[in-house]
Amino acid sequence: KYIIATHGHFDHVLGINILRDALDHKPIFYIHIEDVNLLARAGEILQDFFNIYVEPPKPDKYLYGGEVISIDGLSFKVIHTPGHTMGSICLYVLDENTLFTGDTLFKGSIGRFDFPESNSDLLRKSLEKIIGMNPDTKIYPGHGDESTIKEEIVSNAPLHEILGM
Repeated sequence: KYIIATHGHFDHVLGINILRDALDHKPIFYIHIEDVNLLARAGEILQDFFNIYVEPPKPDKYLYGGEVISIDGLSFKVIHTPGHTMGSICLYVLDENTLFTGDTLFKGSIGRFDFPESNSDLLRKSLEKIIGMNPDTKIYPGHGDESTIKEEIVSNAPLHEILGM
């Protein structure tokens, strides 16, 4: 029914058209408004890295942060977490104590902030927002293994470094 991109980097969005074409129905594609330009350039960025061009998908709806999207009985709150990209988001599953962090927070690491579209100060503020949540919240990052906020507060060295912990 829905595809919600946590941000506009090519490794998160350039398979969407293939997925849509393979399905009998066309899922509604959401992305944060601040990553629309990055999304539009995703195919060119992929070509720069791998000499392959893939047409970027066109979003159906834009996110701004604060929205609640209901899908099959689950409610996902959109949390704007800029830093890795200006339009990075996390999705908090209400009543499940679960957070999909995209590339903002990983098990043992944090999102890169050395890209032209990144901002370390905004990433720090976004990470402060996340670690202020219930420490028992499970996190599911865009890459790698699941964790909890508590585990990352205790053992995530890059998180400690950026937050001065």
